[in-house]
Amino acid sequence: MNATNYALICAVLLTVIFCSAGIYLLVLLRSARRTMQVMDSALNTVRDIAAKAEEFIGEAQETLNVINAKLPEMVENLAASAANIKSVSETARVPC
Repeated sequence: MNATNYALICAVLLTVIFCSAGIYLLVLLRSARRTMQVMDSALNTVRDIAAKAEEFIGEAQETLNVINAKLPEMVENLAASAANIKSVSETARVPC
């Protein structure tokens, strides 16, 4: 074998090595892209959940504000009802 044959064999081997490395790099980049897409999708889902939770918390806060505003009136009405029940039970006749 002469130098030309060695050079040709080396060129072919280098071409195969670089092609293999290129294919590996393409596969790696494609996998990385898919991973990033999955992560982006997961982050979008988390953002949606956070927005819904924020909306729910706002509605719950409004409900609590309404309950707190009406609570004294409700307690007053309950006390009046209890007084009426007590009055009726004290004046009621029990047959013997």
